[in-house]
Amino acid sequence: MSEPRRVRRFERKRKRRRRLAALVVLLALVVVVPLALLGVTGGGVGSVGSSLGSLQSQLVGGIQSLPPGTSSTGGSGEEELARSADEATGAAREGDQGGGQSGGGGNPGAGESGGGAEPSLSQPSPAAAAYAAVAPALPGAEPSGVGTTFQSTDDPSWAVTEIEDPSRDGAYAVYSKKVGRKWEARRSVLADNPDYPEKGRAPLVGLPEDVRKSLYPEPGATIGPADGPEAEARILASDSLYLGGGWEPVALQKEGDFARVRMQGGSGERTNAYLRSYEGSWYTLGLGRNLTKAELPGFPEPLVASGSLPEAGPAMVPTAEPVLEGVPRERREEVEEGLGEVRKIVEDYEGTVGVYVQDKSGDWGYGIRPDERFYAASVIKLPVMAAVYRKIEAEELSLDETVATEDRDYAGGAGGLQWQEESVSHTVSDYLWMMVKQSDNVATNLLVRTVGGPGYVNEVANDLGAENTEIHNKVTDQRAAAPGLDNYTTPRDMAEILSGIASGEAANEAHTGEMLGLMRQNGPESWVGGDLPPEAEPACKVGWINGVYNDICLVQTEGEPYIISVFSKYGPPRVAPGVSTLGGISEEVWEIQTNAGKDEENKKDEKERDKKQEKQD
Repeated sequence: MSEPRRVRRFERKRKRRRRLAALVVLLALVVVVPLALLGVTGGGVGSVGSSLGSLQSQLVGGIQSLPPGTSSTGGSGEEELARSADEATGAAREGDQGGGQSGGGGNPGAGESGGGAEPSLSQPSPAAAAYAAVAPALPGAEPSGVGTTFQSTDDPSWAVTEIEDPSRDGAYAVYSKKVGRKWEARRSVLADNPDYPEKGRAPLVGLPEDVRKSLYPEPGATIGPADGPEAEARILASDSLYLGGGWEPVALQKEGDFARVRMQGGSGERTNAYLRSYEGSWYTLGLGRNLTKAELPGFPEPLVASGSLPEAGPAMVPTAEPVLEGVPRERREEVEEGLGEVRKIVEDYEGTVGVYVQDKSGDWGYGIRPDERFYAASVIKLPVMAAVYRKIEAEELSLDETVATEDRDYAGGAGGLQWQEESVSHTVSDYLWMMVKQSDNVATNLLVRTVGGPGYVNEVANDLGAENTEIHNKVTDQRAAAPGLDNYTTPRDMAEILSGIASGEAANEAHTGEMLGLMRQNGPESWVGGDLPPEAEPACKVGWINGVYNDICLVQTEGEPYIISVFSKYGPPRVAPGVSTLGGISEEVWEIQTNAGKDEENKKDEKERDKKQEKQD
């Protein structure tokens, strides 16, 4: 009998607890004992012990670390964020599945754009819905990676399914919503931030409380396994992790190493717990009213309804074919040659890279995979900045206006605001600087809320020519399993947005200068702009999250300024290869642009010499 996934997870957690215990002892010897000898007593030592105990409890509680979401705290912006996130698959349901369901990682150039099976996003079970949304995009995703499913008892129209991350020792929590008789994946988060659970739950606005808590179990949650199905059911009934107490096991049906226990809540609610025995211990492998064999493949059908995962994937990478659009005839040869060098860099990268370069006016451009859908990461802050200035010019907002942070703004990742107390106040101008220069996620979420929600930001992005860009999650340090379940964009879209900012389409001349001034402060640290000559004056915004390395810059040359937009996904966890790849692409593009300008100057000089020679003759 194969080892159940929860057993493997339990063993991993037990090893981590052992390592943590050793760490606690070491810290006690290194920190606490010397402090005690120095006479430091009371709250100081107690605080250290309390923090370590809390961390240990979180690790212990993480045995069943599956997904949840923060509840909506009201306000039009927050409600719109939850509504927008729930409708994340709307475009795909209407046939716009292109970038969101294709292109993961693996072997660049191995497949065609949109390659791999793309099943319907409406499926008969939560696990099937999760797999249909994730497998065509996540490199290495396989049916064997689909783990436990828990259906909410607070709102049974929601369920969460665990899908292993093939690239690390972790898992994604994929949340599915029941629509009629079908399920559709709506949200996803990488469950690897147990130290700050509330910040890790930031993208999960509006989800039921029980699945929200299940992402990172609270320290007091009881966790199995137990020595019998009845005992495991009793643990589950009293467990604050999923059922919240007040439940009772009322019926048990057992077949060999499998069991189904009907559970009943204090108000008459019902659900089923699906248990399995392994080496004498029983584990809960699923919870729900009507789970199927898609969620529980090893269970006998008398205990579970029939069902299976759809044919999906594997994730295919669109070929790295050069794209040239409107490139002037006199520059075409230079661009084609340079783009060939860019292609080599792109194909050598471990993940998937997309590039788009265009002149500042947007009249022509070139690149590789310019319309592939990528995680936006912090580059999504560009349309947020443009949206803020649109509100300022509409006299609905002021740079000097003071706004206080709220609990719903807080998220993990970049920036210092996350460590400040709630209700701290700063001006809109200060928040803009924090968002663009420090890439502060709390400042970003506050500004999105202040302009009216993600719908307005998306409207501004669309008005600037970005038709495949959407913000529907809070900005945080957790990414989803697939770009279509996250904030997403394309290299071309983001180039269009920056072109709109630079050309004055987004705001008036003074505000355009302010926006580009903020971005120029990022130039020295930019992966694309940092190694360019000083005269390039790069105005940049970087984005980085879990194997995603993005950068976009407006670059000055002696000829025409240009915009370079480079995005990547499913890359290596180490930053260095991503930085090297983006920097190498930027160097090649700089050569293309500056050589083209030199060629133009040389041709002009040659014409002038010819004219002078003709006059002399």
